[in-house]
Parts: sequence; C-alpha cells; structure tokens
Amino acid sequence: MSFLRDVWERVFRQLRWRDAVEHRGTRAWAPAEGDSVQGGTPAWLPPAVALALPLEPREEEAVVELNELLAATTDEHLTALPAFPSLASRTLALAWQQDVDVAQLVREISRDPALAAAILRMANTAHVARGGPVRGLRDAVMLLGLKTCVTIIAGLSARALFNAEVRDLHRQHAQVWSHLWEHALTTALAAGQVAMTRREGALDIAFLGGLLHDIGKALGLRALHHLMLRGKLGQVPTTPVVYRVLEDCHESLGQRAVALWQLPPSVAEVCATHHEPVTLEEPAATALHVLRLVSSLHELTHNPYRRADTEQEIFTSARALGLNEHGVRAAHAETRAAEEKTRLLLAANTTR
Repeated sequence: MSFLRDVWERVFRQLRWRDAVEHRGTRAWAPAEGDSVQGGTPAWLPPAVALALPLEPREEEAVVELNELLAATTDEHLTALPAFPSLASRTLALAWQQDVDVAQLVREISRDPALAAAILRMANTAHVARGGPVRGLRDAVMLLGLKTCVTIIAGLSARALFNAEVRDLHRQHAQVWSHLWEHALTTALAAGQVAMTRREGALDIAFLGGLLHDIGKALGLRALHHLMLRGKLGQVPTTPVVYRVLEDCHESLGQRAVALWQLPPSVAEVCATHHEPVTLEEPAATALHVLRLVSSLHELTHNPYRRADTEQEIFTSARALGLNEHGVRAAHAETRAAEEKTRLLLAANTTR
C-alpha cells in the first residue's frame, strides 16, 4: 500500500504542476509587472501569521547600535567561522555526478555512524517503508533514493552551522535558533522538490542555496552571543530586535561565509542577492526564484518578524517562474510536505 501511495503522490504532483501551467493567462494569474499587494492579500495565498508590532523607538536605537557593533567585528567573527561539514561536501559532489557510484556513497555514509543510523531510521519509517524492516545501509540508500539520501546527509551535517556552542549558554534566543534551522531545511527540501518536479533550474543550487540562503542569520546570531559572553552588550536584546538585526546583516555575512567555504559561486550569489532583483544567468536564476518562492511562503505562514515585502516576493518569483494561483498553491503544498520531512529529519537526529 505504501508503494501505491508513493506512486499516487508522484502522479498527483505532476497533475498539480500541469494544472498550474495549463491555466496560464486566466484571471487567476499572479500580478503583472509593477503591480503590488497594497490593495490587500489575494484569497488564494495561504493564511499568514500576524505580523509583530512595529519596533518601539528604543528598540530602533538598539538595532542601529547592534548593526554598528556587528559591522565593526565582522572580520573577527568570520575568522572563527566553523568549517562546512566535509562529509556533506563530499556526498553532494558525489551525488551530482552523472555516473554515481552507489557503493562509494554508502562507504561515505558509513564514515559517520550517527548519519548512517539516521538513514536507516528514515528508511524504516511508515512513510517510506514498503515491507519488512530495512537492516542494511545499502538497502536503505536504494529504498530512499539517491537524492533523498543526499538531502538527509547535507541537512543533518549542516545543522552544526546553526547549533552554535553558545546556544547552550544563552537560552534566551533558543526559539530563534530553532526557527532558523527549520526554515533553512524546509526551504532546501521544498526548493529541491519543486526544481526536480518542474524540471527547471539547477537542483543543486536550489537545494544548497535553500539550505544556506539565510546562513548569515545564524552567523549573526553566533556573533551576538559571543558579544554577550564578552560583556560587549549592555543587555540581552529582545527577540524583535534580534530578528531585525539578523535581517539587516544576513546577506553580506552569508556571502562572505560561503566564499570562505569555497562553495560554488552561484551559491554565494544566492546568499548575497536572494532579496534583490535577480541578475543571475540560467539555470541559477530559476533556482533562485524557486527557493525565494518557497522560502517566502514558509515565512508568510510561520514568522511574525518576517520582511514586510514577503508577499511581494512571492508574486515576483511566481511571475518569473510563469506560475498562476494554482502554481503558488502547488508550491505551498510542496513546502508543507517539506515541513513534515523536516520534522522527521529532526526526530531522526535526536541521538546525534
């Protein structure tokens, strides 16, 4: 039964995306170039979580002070930048080759017992298991599929970038840490699925860009906590102030971090420009619009401290991708499915 359900889900995805393309040119089309959302939110967008109240004057002053302090100490914090997980780098490079050596992939996974255990647990969940229990790592890889395994490996490995050591010392912003990580992984999974389903954009850029597009926020939060530990801050900043500061600094920090990790230049450009007009060449431009669309949909429904132009970003990227309301709904469905996968991954990572 689970096999038939998997087949039906694949067929339904294709029908849903075909419906999004066949309805082009109808009244349900996303706003045209130059349109805005000032007149109200269309009913076909998912329900948005209410925006937080505007910052008070004293909080605005705190934002300015923290931005100046972070800017003055950026080089110092980047010097202590954690390395991008080497296992994730190797498996990503391996999986995106034309002729993938599954045996070599299994050997790489075996180097990390906790990751191997996570792969086995995922293969044995009710969502993917198609018979008896899966006991061998190779069988688990073959059952899950190559791209799913790479997603799990990259996601769980990269979590170290979001779990700063100071998190255990300062619990005031634990919820911010959790949101950053869950948003990154959800965006990566959803962007990769949309890119693969529509066969548009570069899957590797969509996935890795989705995982790292907001990495500057995690690095900014690490920097704030280090400054707190050293007594450089007068008081612990409030959650609204933290979100605003991270929004202000994350693109530049993310771009510099990805450059130091020597990841593909297209990923660095995604980190630096995902809130700017898209100037990348194809297929990176399409991948950027895909991850911006799913990221904004997730923020719209989960983050009360999101950017004020989140809805406009949804419309802009939907228009660039040629999606109407059906396409946006399909992308939102993929994002919700990615949220469920993220929860499974987090559950599988509890023993790490």
